[in-house]
Amino acid sequence: MSIRTRRTALSRSIFAACCVALSGAAVAQVHGPSSRHMPQKSEVLDCARLANSAMAEPAGYADQCLPYAPSYVQPLGPVPQDPTDPGFKYDMRDNVGLYSYVLNDFAGQTFVGNPGDAFYAWDFDQTGTLYTIQTGAGVFPFGTVDTGTGVFTPIANVSGDVPAEVTGLTIAGDGTTAYMSSATNLYSLDLASGAASLVGPFGAGVTLMIDVAMSCAGDMYGHAIDTDSLYSIDPATGAATLIGTHGLAANFAQGMDFDDSGDLYAAIYTGGGTYTYGTFDLGTGALNPLSTQPPTGEWEVAIPASCGPALAVQTGAATIADVCTSAPGQENGIVEPGETLQISVPVAASGGNFTDVVASLPLPAPAGITYIVSEAQLGDLNDGDNATANFEVLVDPGFACLTSFTQPIAVTAAEGSASGSIDVDVGTAGAPTFTPLAGTGPGVAIPDNSPAGITSTLSIAENVSIYDLRVVVNATHTWVGDVKISLTSPGGTTVQLLDQPGVPGSTFGCSVDNIAALFGDGFAPNEDVCPGTSPWPGASPEIAPTDPLAAFSGESTVGDWVLTISDNASGDTGALDSWSLQVAEGPGEQTCTVCAGNDVIFADGFDP
Repeated sequence: MSIRTRRTALSRSIFAACCVALSGAAVAQVHGPSSRHMPQKSEVLDCARLANSAMAEPAGYADQCLPYAPSYVQPLGPVPQDPTDPGFKYDMRDNVGLYSYVLNDFAGQTFVGNPGDAFYAWDFDQTGTLYTIQTGAGVFPFGTVDTGTGVFTPIANVSGDVPAEVTGLTIAGDGTTAYMSSATNLYSLDLASGAASLVGPFGAGVTLMIDVAMSCAGDMYGHAIDTDSLYSIDPATGAATLIGTHGLAANFAQGMDFDDSGDLYAAIYTGGGTYTYGTFDLGTGALNPLSTQPPTGEWEVAIPASCGPALAVQTGAATIADVCTSAPGQENGIVEPGETLQISVPVAASGGNFTDVVASLPLPAPAGITYIVSEAQLGDLNDGDNATANFEVLVDPGFACLTSFTQPIAVTAAEGSASGSIDVDVGTAGAPTFTPLAGTGPGVAIPDNSPAGITSTLSIAENVSIYDLRVVVNATHTWVGDVKISLTSPGGTTVQLLDQPGVPGSTFGCSVDNIAALFGDGFAPNEDVCPGTSPWPGASPEIAPTDPLAAFSGESTVGDWVLTISDNASGDTGALDSWSLQVAEGPGEQTCTVCAGNDVIFADGFDP
């Protein structure tokens, strides 16, 4: 079932009972894409849970939850500012639809058309194609919108690593690399298929990143409404770094985007149809206001930006083949000391034509690395062309196992240049072997809307020093987004395993029934996981805990382990059915064999 169906049914039954008794009890409802503009005036909203939300503002929020009357907000008229380039904005509140405007006149809008409800992520690629992602009931249709008519044409549903909510979309200046955000994570997105891959968590305490945007220079920024702040983001890892706060009480879905001059425009929404439109100071996070209402609205923003001719080193698509001529059986896809590496890296041209393109490995070489083939002549690349640069390097036989090196790559042409790098791991440690510990924690009922929850104790007699730990949890519950789970060791260390997945990115979190999870470090993050069918976390039980289980490393298994599980919202209940522990005493077998006597021919004309 969808969030809207389950919570609405619950809210109506409670409301009917509470209003007869004039109890004033709050009733919660989430508006799905098709119901956003059909207000139920008799419903009472849970203002606390809506204090930071990634969805569109529900009907009645301004009257019930805002501490001021929106009509008293003093409008700030348009402030003339160059450039007068075109922009597009999507209103998801009162007058749903796509509008065009010029950047220095937000109020001077022209209605284009209505693609439908609940499009919370927008951006243009370098060809002027407008992409967007729609939020549905557990699915996210991805496609394009015609800027002349507003018609949405779906490409596919977002697939692969699908989060519980999508908050933002940005497309890099090379026109080939796209990213989307959830409340807590950054993902890469294939524009042709809609396939998403997790890049990494934002970290930095961010729990609700509402949008991301990338400049022509490749610098990525994010706006978090839980902290009302601007962050810089590393697109390679997803890690966010705080820049500063804008000081506005931002809430609900909203957008921002770069123009081609490097200005970051945003319409910061504060509820009740009120917003401030302006540009971010990328050094401080402050917003330079350009206009407020009229018109009222809750706006996503997308700006066509031509980043000009650009070369791109597509290191994310690079491949590495390991070669050991003296022992071909060692060519196993694992880089090991003494091997030669055949490195292939795609290079792309966009926005113009490039002549005499040359890719090379810059000097000096990384420590422990010798160049064999360090230059690739790629010829001329026209707009949209791709070519593959092939290199070969030697890993010194004395290179330390289970370490890494970074290989830089440079591309030059008469019209411009580009650079990138590849991180290469040498050797690998096998996965540790986990052994179940004797005993299973007993089942127990979980009380409804009780943050203290219940505890279940598992007494362990085996004395094992923990290298790594995993936790198996099976629970019956009708709304996983209500559930919190933590584990406390005999030594008093507590680790949060689960913290209401999908909250605060969505108001009520993941709607899936039941839990059948194997919590372990190194698995996919759990905050954005919400499968279409039960149980949580999906077809595979493997999922990362909210906090790392590595906190237990070095402790003994002997003693009482306590699992705490709680329900944190009214209306859904369940039970802890069973739980158990799995322990690893040490790392797995290391794969790192020196390739001795490798036959190497130095194409660069020297033999060290």
